[in-house]
Amino acid sequence: MLATGILVMGTAIHGWGFFFYSAVFAALFSGGAWLIFRSLRWGTGARHVVLCVLLAIALPSAATRLMPLAVFAFVCGSLIFFLLSRRHRQTGETVSAAAVILFCFVSYDVFSAIIENRRNASLQIEKPADVDCSYHSERTVCSADSVAFHLPEFWRRGSKTNLIADLSNIADLRTYADSATDTRMAFAAFKATPAEILHTINNFFYTQKGFLRSRGLKGEPLTLQQVMRGRDAELYALHYTSLKRPEYLGEKQESHALILLHAPNSTRPTGRDQTWLFIVDGADLAGREFLLHRIVSGFR
Repeated sequence: MLATGILVMGTAIHGWGFFFYSAVFAALFSGGAWLIFRSLRWGTGARHVVLCVLLAIALPSAATRLMPLAVFAFVCGSLIFFLLSRRHRQTGETVSAAAVILFCFVSYDVFSAIIENRRNASLQIEKPADVDCSYHSERTVCSADSVAFHLPEFWRRGSKTNLIADLSNIADLRTYADSATDTRMAFAAFKATPAEILHTINNFFYTQKGFLRSRGLKGEPLTLQQVMRGRDAELYALHYTSLKRPEYLGEKQESHALILLHAPNSTRPTGRDQTWLFIVDGADLAGREFLLHRIVSGFR
């Protein structure tokens, strides 16, 4: 009955195209719930092994949400109580029910990760150009086909912001940081027109808004606001709000980012489209005009 209910609801929500994944999820979840209750008939040691394995795989899920964290603490406390008193038969069914609830959250995280992975695969920016970065004459130079981009000397390899990390799911981004500020820069190259890249990014943000809403975030739709459009460059602004982990603390990360699509002039004689995507993300973008100038002037 549990598997049938999951399969019917999964098909109603995600459609027939996702029927295989819904069926696998229904089978695995029902099997896991059956195994947890079945372990009541096993010896104490075997049941403890099942609970310990569940707690180990549930730790990442429990750390991100308040309710699974409470269930996690209850199961841990009960397991310790069992080990000390060996009175596991009196509260075994209660612990099994709590373990199944914890297993629900674990399964949900795994299933949502699969859905997100399939979504990102379908939204990949097509026609990526291989970018090769190397160090020449005390400068880092990234090349794609006949175009060379000389990175500004104040750029250093840096960590990703939430926005850059999310966009990395659909583009192979290289991330750098301004050595003087907390601004992050990420870029990639494509054998495509700016319009094709922009269409995919807009589709990604359209679906990403629903994902962020499921995490408890509300706000305006994620839309790119055009700032400038020239002969070989297009500039857009984006306000992006995402959650930091753990989610129950309510900590948000605000991104006031700039997205630049630049088609270097040197690609035009070849008759092939090539567009470079740049993402500039940081809390302080006061010097963005200087930064954008250094980006555009860095092409050779």
